[in-house]
Amino acid sequence: MKLYIKIALSLFFIFALANTIRLNFFIQDLNKIQYEKSEKNLAIIIDDVKNLSDFIYENIISKSKVIDVFKDAHHADETQKSAIHKKLYELLKNDYDMYTRYGIQQLHFHLPNNDSFLRYHKPQKFGDNLSKFRESVKYVNKFKKPIIGFEEGKIFNGYRYVYPLFDNKNQHIGSVEISTSLLTFKQIFEKHSDLHLDFIIKNDIIEKKLFASEMSNYKEYQTLKNFKIQSTLLDANENNCPHPQEIYSFINDKELQEKIQTIQEHSFYKLINGTIYIAHFMPILNDFTHEKVGYAIALGELEFVSLIKRNAILSYMIVVVFSLLIGFALFIYAYRLKKELATKKLEDETTTDHLTRLKNRKYFYKKFREAINVYKRYKTPFSLILYDIDNFKKINDEHGHKVGDTVLIQMSQLVESIIRESDTLCRVGGEEFTIILPQNTLSDAKESAEKIRLSVEKNLHSILGRPITISMGVAEFEESDTEDTLFIRTDKNMYRAKNNGKNQVTAG
Repeated sequence: MKLYIKIALSLFFIFALANTIRLNFFIQDLNKIQYEKSEKNLAIIIDDVKNLSDFIYENIISKSKVIDVFKDAHHADETQKSAIHKKLYELLKNDYDMYTRYGIQQLHFHLPNNDSFLRYHKPQKFGDNLSKFRESVKYVNKFKKPIIGFEEGKIFNGYRYVYPLFDNKNQHIGSVEISTSLLTFKQIFEKHSDLHLDFIIKNDIIEKKLFASEMSNYKEYQTLKNFKIQSTLLDANENNCPHPQEIYSFINDKELQEKIQTIQEHSFYKLINGTIYIAHFMPILNDFTHEKVGYAIALGELEFVSLIKRNAILSYMIVVVFSLLIGFALFIYAYRLKKELATKKLEDETTTDHLTRLKNRKYFYKKFREAINVYKRYKTPFSLILYDIDNFKKINDEHGHKVGDTVLIQMSQLVESIIRESDTLCRVGGEEFTIILPQNTLSDAKESAEKIRLSVEKNLHSILGRPITISMGVAEFEESDTEDTLFIRTDKNMYRAKNNGKNQVTAG
C-alpha cells in the first residue's frame, strides 16, 4: 500500500512540476506577445502624431502669412533678424499655446544653414548652429524633403517631424520642426494599456548634445547609472503610476543591468509576492545616425495568485489547479492574438500583388474610399494618378513575358522610391498603376507625375536598350465627385495622354 502511495505522490509531483513548467512557457509566450504589442502601440502613436504634425504644417505653417514673415530671415542682418524673430513669434504664439494642449512641445524654425532661428518652447535661445547635433535638420535643409524619426536635441529628446519651407517662388528658405513631448507619448500609451512607459537615454548622449543650462531637466533612472530620464516623465511616474516600487526591484539585479547596458531587445519578468512583474526594454535608435541611444521601457504587472504556501501538498495542489486554469486562459489569449496576426497576414497576402509586391486593386479601392471620407470630413484635398506602360504588349511580344515581368518589377521599385511615404502606389491591372496622393492639389499631383515620368524614361532604358515610357492621367477630387467619377476622369486623362503621342502627363 505504501508503494502505491509513493507512486501516486510521485505522479502527483511530476504532474504538478509538468504543469508548472508548462505555465512558465505560457508566461514566456505571453510576455513575448505583450512585448510585440507594446512595440506596435508605440508605432501607432508615432504615426498618429505624424498626422497631427502634417496637418499643422500643411494648414498653418506653410501658408503665406507665415512664409512672408520668415522668408527674408536668412539674408537679414542682426537687427532685421531680431525684428523677424519677434514678428514670427507673435504671429504663431497663440497657435503654439493651443498646440501645447494637444501635446505639441516643440515648434522650431531653422535657417537654411541649420542655425536655430526660433524655438517657441525656448524663444530666448536662438542663433546656435545645429549642424553637429541635429542630423534631421541637416537632412531636410540639404535635400529639401520632410523627415521623421527619433533624435536627441539641445533641450529635449523626442520624435522629430521636420519639414522644408519654400517661399512663393519655390526658393528654399529653411525648415521647421513640429515635435510632440515624450510625456504626451507616455500619457497616450498608458491610456490604452495596462503598462506604463518610460524613455531613458544614455548619459554620454545627453552630455554631448544638451545645453548645460538644461541638464537639470534630467535625472538618473533608478539604479541604472548610465541612463537618465526627463524629470517630467519621472514626476508623472511618482504622481500617477499605480505600480509599486517592486516593479523596479528586479531591474536592479546586477546580471540584468549588464544586459541592459548593451542596448538590445530585452524582456524580463519575475514573480514577487504572488505578482508577476514585467519590463520590456525596446531599444531607441537615432533614426538619422542609427546610433543606439537608449530605451523605451514598458513596465507593468500580471495579477497572479500566490504560488507559495507553507504546506507542501497544498502548494502543489494550488500549482496544479491554477496552472491548468491560468494555462488555459493564457493559451486562449495567445491563440486569439496569434489568430489576429494570422488574419492580418492573410489580409496582407490578399491585398498584395505577388509579382511587384505593390498593393493590388482590392487595397487601392479601400484606400481610395478612405481618402474620399477624409475629404468629406475635413475638406483635405487629394488627387489621383493613373498610368500604364507605353507599348507594353510589344515588349512582351518581342522579348517575352519574363522580360516584361522584369520591366514591371523594376518600374514599381523606381516609382516607389520617388513617391512620399503617405502616398499609396498600387498595381490595378497588367501594366496599369494608380497613385493616391493625400493633401495634393491638381498642380501638386501633376508636378509629381511629371517627376515620375521623367525618372522612368531616364532610368529604365537598360533593360531593353531603349527608353521605357509611361502615359499618365491626373485628376483632383472635387466636391461633386464620387469614387467612380474621379476614377473615370483620371482614366480618360490617361488615354488622352496616349492618344496625343504617349510619354506625357495629362491633367484635368
